[in-house]
Parts: sequence; C-alpha cells; structure tokens
Amino acid sequence: MSNEMHRSHSSIPLPAICLIGSGMQIPEQLTLESLDALRQCHEIYSILSPAEQEHLPEEFSPRLKSLWPLYKPGAPRADVYASEVETILEAAARHAPVAYLTPGHPIVFDRVTQGIITAAPTRGLTYKIFPGISSLDTMLVDLQRDIAPGIQIYDATSMVVAHIEPRVDLDCLLFQIAVFGTTYVAAGYQTLPDAFALLQAHLLQFYPPEHEVIQVTSAFQGKPAAHLNHFALQHLSGPECRIQVPSGSLFIPRLRSLTPDPALLAQIRHPSSLENSYRR
Repeated sequence: MSNEMHRSHSSIPLPAICLIGSGMQIPEQLTLESLDALRQCHEIYSILSPAEQEHLPEEFSPRLKSLWPLYKPGAPRADVYASEVETILEAAARHAPVAYLTPGHPIVFDRVTQGIITAAPTRGLTYKIFPGISSLDTMLVDLQRDIAPGIQIYDATSMVVAHIEPRVDLDCLLFQIAVFGTTYVAAGYQTLPDAFALLQAHLLQFYPPEHEVIQVTSAFQGKPAAHLNHFALQHLSGPECRIQVPSGSLFIPRLRSLTPDPALLAQIRHPSSLENSYRR
C-alpha cells in the first residue's frame, strides 16, 4: 500500500516553486510529502548551513544549490534576502520545478518565502508551501507549555522599534534574538554585553527586574539536546548578561493570571449558552 501511495502522490504535478520546511532535525523531520517533492525538483536551493546539508539524503546532493555564501558578515540582511528570492525566481523560470528548502517551517519568520509569495505571481510562476516542524513547535515541547489560554509571539527587534506593549497576563515568546537590534548579518561577530540593552529597557517597563525569563534553544543539527537558560530579566544585558550565545528565542512567562469578567464567565457556564447557540 505504501508503494501505491507513493506512486499516486508522485504523479501530482508540482508548481514552479516548492517552498519546503526541513524541520529542526534532518532528515528525521522532513515530511514524506516534502521528500517526494524534493525528489522531483530539478534544483534545490537551500539556506541550510553546510553542516546541516550533510544530513540530507545523498540523492539530493547533485541538485543542491547552497545559498549560504550570500550571508556575508556585515551585509544588509534585506539585500541578502532579495538576492535569494531573485536567484530562486530565475531558476524557476528556466527549469521548473525548483525547491527552496529552509530550516523549520517555511512560513515562520522567513522573509525569503514571503518574497517569493509576493513576486512569483507577477512572473507567472506558481508555488506551493510544504509545511515543516517549526522552532515554535519544538520550543513548546522543550518548555512543556500549552499555548492555552493564549500566547504572544513577536520578533524581538520589532517589539522594541514599534513600541509593542506585551500583555503581562499571557506568556510571551520573542523570536530572532540572535539578530536583535541590527538589520545586518551578524554571523561571525561576537555578542557584546550590552547587545540586548534596548530589549531589556523595553521589557522592564512591564515586568519587574527579578522576573524570570528563559532563553530556549531547541535541539537542531549538531545540537542533540535542547538548552533552557533561566535568569532574571535584570541579567538580560550588562556585565552580568546571561545570554552568552545569542540563539533560540526568549520566553517570558506571564506575570499574573488572566482575570475573567465574572458576568461573562457565569453566562457561558449557564446551560442556556449551549442551548441558545448550538443544535444537536
């Protein structure tokens, strides 16, 4: 039965561009659907690091085109993303189908995917998004947290520059702390003690200095175990900065529980809330 399913899926025509998430562990978290699409693509463009690429199935090696060299230290990230998008669009116009293989989920904090989604239709190119396991999925497992009754997710830099005020009665997860406060490629640079000073100052408007936060870095290629770094908010920046390696995300537990409206809570607990709104 598995062979029949594989043949029937392979017969489905692919779009010009396949936007594929590799998951956080390769090849374990590559889905069967994604593997099937990768086998059919003429070229596979990827921002996986050279070390991560080594874990891909060998059959993909001849068609793998690394975009890693575009990430030159100090280069404007927007220019890098634009170059990646243009490279993939040009390849798709020449000999579709091609794939863009990106870590995690292709639509979770990925500017290249968004660039392709915007530009592909203007060039008559089709695309399809193939979901993968994102760092959000793995971090919730690492933290052993449910997202109920709600969770806030922000880009760390955007939170500060846009003056986003977090709700302190809901958990908060800040992505992209590895590039906080800069629009340039930070790879190859050492993080200085005051790198997160602006982020710390912003958060201290809403949380007390002693409030515990967690730097969570999920397991990924070459890192077999997740790392949870607990520390007080007052140690996010300065001489006692506890983020030695800027990776993963910053989890901020809620400061207090939600306060339900008593009248509305009584209303939805009354049997009439079911009888008046639902039918068997």
